[in-house]
Amino acid sequence: MTTVHLARARLGDLADLDPTQRRRVLRYEQEADRARCATGVRLVLHALRRATGDEAATVERRCIGCGAADHGPVEPAGRYAGRWSLSVTHSGDVVGVAVRAGAEPVGLDLEAGAARSLDAVARLVCTPYEQAADAAAPDTDDALRIRWVRKEAVLKAARVGLTVPMTHLELSAAHEPPRVLGWDSASRPDGLAAADIALCDLALQEPAGVRGAVAVLGTADLDARCVRVEDAELVAGP
Repeated sequence: MTTVHLARARLGDLADLDPTQRRRVLRYEQEADRARCATGVRLVLHALRRATGDEAATVERRCIGCGAADHGPVEPAGRYAGRWSLSVTHSGDVVGVAVRAGAEPVGLDLEAGAARSLDAVARLVCTPYEQAADAAAPDTDDALRIRWVRKEAVLKAARVGLTVPMTHLELSAAHEPPRVLGWDSASRPDGLAAADIALCDLALQEPAGVRGAVAVLGTADLDARCVRVEDAELVAGP
């Protein structure tokens, strides 16, 4: 089971963050970005500690490209490394963290609404075949957002993020069960096949209008549930 913890972005006074966490938050100039970052720091620890039952559980970051420890995918540290998987995302003022037991990498994405021209988004996200399929959907905007979050979830699970163009992936249509149909061999990670990727949509009751998806590599077993986390529960600690 993959559990997705959701919270509203809130900055707070940062007293619960350690010096490294505070520096990461304060490097952002806009308060909204700081709030999302601070909430992500708190929420990822909350999610891992609730899942493991260990209030001392910690995480670490490591950029796959440059090796820096202040950005990149977040992973459980210490004795939980390689035994649990995490993924963090945000859209608007909603922050989400997926946590899953096992070594299989998990990816989560949320989308509250297109911030750019939908035509521009479609060209970045969709192959020509996919654009035609979405254009024929009853709600073209929603069909695009569903495809968008599904693709980003897959790329996050593969730990490649947006270094791979989303047009290199081809997915099933919004009204069909989520499935990866193909991935351009030029950018697909070595040894990974479309059949190795499990994908599911999130059934989000609130916030209204938010779409979400979860992907996991190396398993056909994928079920996800969402948990709402209140501000008072989020304290980062050591």
